[in-house]
Amino acid sequence: MIEMNDSQQNIYTKIINEIEELLNALKNGNEENEFEEYSKNGNEENEFKEYSKEAINKLSDVRNEINENIKSLEKDSEWETFTIALYGETNAGKSTLVESLRILLNESRKNEERQNFEQTKILLDSADKRIDENKKAISRISEELEQKILVSKKCINNRKNRIRKLKAISDSNILKIQVKVDDFNLTISEIDEEIAKLGNEKSNLNRVILDKMLSSTWSMLRSWFHKLEEQKEINSLTCEVEQLEKKVYETKSEKESLVNQMENMKAQLINQVQSITNECESFEKEIKSYKMKTADQQSVIKSELDINERKKNMMVDDLKNFSDGAIVGDGKSDFTQTVGKYYFEIKGKSFTILDLPGIEGKEEDVQKAIDSAVNKAHVIFYISKNPTPPQKGDDESLGTIEKISRQLSKNSEVYYIYNKPITSPRPLKEGLISGEESKSLKDVDTVLSDLFGENYASHKYLSAYPAFIALGNYYGGKFDKSKQKFRDRFLDLSKVLDLSLVPNFASWMTGQLIVNVEEKIVNSNYKKISLTLQKTIEEINEIHSTFKRLQNTLSENLGITSDKLDIAGSIYEQSLKNASHQSIIAMKNEMRKKIYADIDKGIDDKSFEQILKKQTKEGVVYFTKTLKSHMDKAGKEFVQEISDIVATFQKHVSELVDKYSNSMDFNFKFNPEINIKPNINVKATVVGIAEGIVGLVIIAVNITNPIGWVELVMSSLAMIWGVYKKIKAALNEDFHKAQQRKNADENIDKVAAEMEKELKKQQSDIKEDMIVGIGEIKKGLNKPQIHVKTMTETFLRVKKDIQKLSFQMNKEIGENHNGNN
Repeated sequence: MIEMNDSQQNIYTKIINEIEELLNALKNGNEENEFEEYSKNGNEENEFKEYSKEAINKLSDVRNEINENIKSLEKDSEWETFTIALYGETNAGKSTLVESLRILLNESRKNEERQNFEQTKILLDSADKRIDENKKAISRISEELEQKILVSKKCINNRKNRIRKLKAISDSNILKIQVKVDDFNLTISEIDEEIAKLGNEKSNLNRVILDKMLSSTWSMLRSWFHKLEEQKEINSLTCEVEQLEKKVYETKSEKESLVNQMENMKAQLINQVQSITNECESFEKEIKSYKMKTADQQSVIKSELDINERKKNMMVDDLKNFSDGAIVGDGKSDFTQTVGKYYFEIKGKSFTILDLPGIEGKEEDVQKAIDSAVNKAHVIFYISKNPTPPQKGDDESLGTIEKISRQLSKNSEVYYIYNKPITSPRPLKEGLISGEESKSLKDVDTVLSDLFGENYASHKYLSAYPAFIALGNYYGGKFDKSKQKFRDRFLDLSKVLDLSLVPNFASWMTGQLIVNVEEKIVNSNYKKISLTLQKTIEEINEIHSTFKRLQNTLSENLGITSDKLDIAGSIYEQSLKNASHQSIIAMKNEMRKKIYADIDKGIDDKSFEQILKKQTKEGVVYFTKTLKSHMDKAGKEFVQEISDIVATFQKHVSELVDKYSNSMDFNFKFNPEINIKPNINVKATVVGIAEGIVGLVIIAVNITNPIGWVELVMSSLAMIWGVYKKIKAALNEDFHKAQQRKNADENIDKVAAEMEKELKKQQSDIKEDMIVGIGEIKKGLNKPQIHVKTMTETFLRVKKDIQKLSFQMNKEIGENHNGNN
């Protein structure tokens, strides 16, 4: 029995010990149980013991979960400092309200951040001044450089203009000389043409003279002493040519003089251009020198500027870090990922505020943190941006109302805080909320009172964002812009703060709320323990009810499946009979066909007898082959049918298990693992038994040994030939063949009759084997039902035991608490 002592925290250890003793007693009681109600044989008793043991092992999950929850309460419980948790929807403004309260109530860390902000702002202003001076110095040096470069480039441009002018004058003079040179070249060319013309005339006169001299001796002699007229003309032409050649010489001399003059002018221009170019290069070097000096000067200043800007960036980062609102969301889902913890001390009263992640984001990522904070808190502020009751969920997901019911039910004091979402100055006004909102908040009180009972206190309303904007220090960003908008609208930010009602809320919280905190702490922690046990009882009851429903459904499905198995066995039995009959008919037709073919060829009786025996042996072989084929097909169909029936049953079982498993919604991690393993051993057993039945049938009819059938039927052959028939057969061949056919038919029918007789003898044994095999399958399929029934009874017992423990604990805790009061 639980006995309270002076240390309140010892309650956790005592409850864990009680649970451990309870489950150990259940385990020991099970080992002594003889299962008399169900024990029909040793194997079945072992199965019940195994399932019961498994159920008890599953209950270790319950024990572990209870222990984990109790230890979690022990770990998270706060017995010294009164703790308030801000819990609620994502983007409801929990962190905004916390930040406003930190500033308003002078939380120590926030005060330190704000002092750091002011100091850093002063340093930043100084850094901005130095950076401005650095930039002005760099700009001044750049301007001086540009002026020097401008002067130098002007000098360069002047000299380039001189070069262009010199080139223009030189080109003009050279052009004039070139014209004269071209004229001289033309004159020389014309004189050369005249000289050539005179030369041709001289050649023509020489030919005339030669002709005259060769015309007669007299003429030749005469030419020696008296010149011919032509010779006189040649002399005249020669003088003329000489004068022309002299003129060519004189003209070329004048031309050469002009060419030399032109070359001198070009050389002089080159020298002048080179001299001016050297002056330009000198100016370019000056520009380069100016740039290098300026770059060196600017490099020094830029290094100082870089240092100042780095310092400024660090200060800006510090300012952003020291700015209020670091914990406030940016509108994106799941901004708050961890629980923020803030300690306050007001007029000797100390308390802690916990800022929890939103419950409508990725809760799986932060659920552990939320649970821990809720366990620690003595008062819960449920923050909502809507003045309406929390919404219910649907079949696919939990609604807000279900979430808060599950997570907050253990807390003894819950408040609904309507944080009106006002982000601009215009909606902020006296009274803050409308009459319709006020009416809606009364509906909230009704809904949450029904949900939490006496644990629900009341609602409050405020608008945290305007208060946060009015109170906060910011460096740039949207908060700074927003603050300017409110300042432009209201001029005095203290008016914004008053209209937000956050100061009123802070006054109520630090006054009326934080009273009798020692009693509130004890009440809250004790109630969490009690509700943890009660919640466990409810969950176990749900598990028990689920197993009970599953047990009934499994029983119904098992009856249907059992009927289907019996029908499958009957169909298989009939298939075997049909296979035997069809195989015998096929054998008779095959034997008759072959023997008739030999008879039609005309054979004597001795040959007929030998052929009949041969065809009988071959017919038996053909029969065994045909029968095996039919029986193999029937056997496969039987195995498949049995497998399908069992597979369908297993599928139904799996679906039922999944259905009942998924229908259970637990508020803690316990997983009953309704896993009756229908697909592991049962299916293998089904196939093995079905194939075993087929194998027994094949062995029973001796299909694999046609020799046995030959020995059976050969003794039934009878060759009967009358004397008259022999004589008549000798005279009439057709009659003889007819008699042979008749004899063959009689023997074939007799062989078939013997085989049918033998097969009928074995049918009763085959049926008994099949009944036994199907019974084994049914027995295997019954295991899930036995399994679930055992689980049902075990969970019922543990539920009753924990109920007793919970009742006894509540009674003694209540008595002890009242006594302390």
